[in-house]
Amino acid sequence: MGAVSLTESEIQMQIVDYLSHLAAMRKDFIFFSVPNEGFMKGVSIVAGNERKSKLTAKVVNMLKKMGLTDGIPDLCIVQKNRGAFFLEVKKPDGTVSATQKIIHERMTDLNIPVAVVRSVEDVMRLVGEWGI
Repeated sequence: MGAVSLTESEIQMQIVDYLSHLAAMRKDFIFFSVPNEGFMKGVSIVAGNERKSKLTAKVVNMLKKMGLTDGIPDLCIVQKNRGAFFLEVKKPDGTVSATQKIIHERMTDLNIPVAVVRSVEDVMRLVGEWGI
């Protein structure tokens, strides 16, 4: 029987669980999600098919005026005296969008660490590599 494929949301929840435990023990960093895509999926589900497009367009327009930016990574880790680190969560076979690539390149140009992660193990490795 084949392995069960996790959704990006499920992978992100596993990563959040890991970071929560690590942050509780270490206390030298915080992290948070940037719910761009996840929030919009929620709006679509709540709105239902009939009102989805109007409500979604209205909410997206309002959020963009408030700073919502397409392509921003899913998670941000901020470490004391070190700054911010960003994680883009993808399924093992998931691809980075053109907009995400542009944002990642811009962050790299600004010396802001950003990485695509596909598992908790990827995050564990990066925590070590980044010295978090």
